[in-house]
Amino acid sequence: MTPRNLALVASLALAFASPLASAGELLGAGVISTGLQETSVALTPDGNTLYFMRSDLAEADDTIMVSHRAGDRWSTPRRRVLRRVARLRADAVAR
Repeated sequence: MTPRNLALVASLALAFASPLASAGELLGAGVISTGLQETSVALTPDGNTLYFMRSDLAEADDTIMVSHRAGDRWSTPRRRVLRRVARLRADAVAR
């Protein structure tokens, strides 16, 4: 077997031996992750502020929420009302 074929076989073996995804964890169980639908998460660069969408199960009420991390805990999420439209640069940083 040539070195190239050996590398290909090894790569394929690793790809099929590894799980495609590991089991997820709830983020802030009972605070961020609740019985409603929490989606569309965005973290600030420092990882201490979390924005997300929360909807009721009928998806009739979509709300932007914000929570702040202190240590290993997240604050009770609050409604985030946007007062202006952010403009994104090509590097996706809001101005």
